[in-house]
Amino acid sequence: MKYRLLGDTGIKVSEIGFGCRNFGGKSIINGVPTTFGDITEEEGTKILLRCIELGINTFDTADTYSLGKSESRLGNFFHDFRSDVLIFTKGGAIPSLSTPPFEIDFSHNYLISALDRSLKRLQTDYVDVFQAHAPPRSESDFINLEKAFDIIKSENKAKSVGVSIGKNYN
Repeated sequence: MKYRLLGDTGIKVSEIGFGCRNFGGKSIINGVPTTFGDITEEEGTKILLRCIELGINTFDTADTYSLGKSESRLGNFFHDFRSDVLIFTKGGAIPSLSTPPFEIDFSHNYLISALDRSLKRLQTDYVDVFQAHAPPRSESDFINLEKAFDIIKSENKAKSVGVSIGKNYN
């Protein structure tokens, strides 16, 4: 496996990372699947073992993936060797009964509490990268993100922070 520095963060990521959207098993909100496939915990363990064998050290998840179950499974698996892997997670998207099945909350209080819940599920004191789950759409979103990111980094809950460039749910 080859590794690269992630921008100027000092974080050395494997060139291939493992995306964990479907890792927690099937999840449906308001009739809309929020994951693809239905990976069991046993299958997930085999996948993670193979990732480690191949030298993959970067795992990307989010609090909404399988309603937190993806993070829980990663936490269970990596608990004993957390310092050997990089965990990226995201927050700010909230499952809802609306269409699309997510709302966005970039208030600093929500983002910090979302990360705190993620840390519990991941069984760790920090993540390597915490991201807003969608691009900000307003000046107030940017201000809230900046405030949340400053607090998160000052409390060492994330080594680095950023914004996912995925689908904007607003």
